[in-house]
Amino acid sequence: MNATDIVSSLKTDGVTFVEDAMSDDQCQQLLDGTEWGFQNRQGPLPMQRQRIYEWFREHPIFIELLEHPLVFEVANTCLGPDYHLICAETTRNKKDDHFLAAVKNIHQDHCFFPEDPDLLEDMQTRMYGFTAQWVAHDIPAEMGPTEFIVGSHEGKRPYTNDEALAAISFLNHFPKGSVVFYDHRVWHR
Repeated sequence: MNATDIVSSLKTDGVTFVEDAMSDDQCQQLLDGTEWGFQNRQGPLPMQRQRIYEWFREHPIFIELLEHPLVFEVANTCLGPDYHLICAETTRNKKDDHFLAAVKNIHQDHCFFPEDPDLLEDMQTRMYGFTAQWVAHDIPAEMGPTEFIVGSHEGKRPYTNDEALAAISFLNHFPKGSVVFYDHRVWHR
C-alpha cells in the first residue's frame, strides 16, 4: 500500500492497516529496544515509556521508525509541510491489562486536540494529527488489538462503550511487521 492509498483510506475510514512495513530484523530491534526501555527508563505509567527518540544511541530503530519515509509521506500529504512530532512512546498491553485503564473505553485521542476553543470546531472538519502504531509481534484478536469505529472521525457524534460493540467494524489480527495509521479523531479502544 502506498502513501496515496493510505491517505485516501484515512480520509474515508479514519484508519488503515499496512502489512510488511518492517522486516523481521526491525521487529526484533524494536522488541529489544522496548525491553531495554522498560528495564532502564522510567515512564509516566508502569507500562508506558515516552520520548523513545532519546534512546537513539542505544536503539537506533526508534529513529528509523520515527523517520520512516512512508510516515513522512503520509504526514506531508495529510498535514502539510508544517507538521511536527507530538509524542513518541512505547506501551505494553494485554487484553485485560492496558497501560492506561481508560484506553479500554471507546475514546478519541483528545490529548492531541488543540485547546484553543476557536480551533476545536476546525479540528472536527479536518485531521490535525494521526498515529502510526508499529506492530513488533503478532497481535491476534484474542490478545486484544486496538479496535476502531470506521468513519467515526467525520462526525461530531460521541460513542459510548455500550454502543461500541455493535459499531466497531475494524477489528483485525495485527501481524508482526505491520503499521496501523489512524486519525486522532476516530473512535477506538
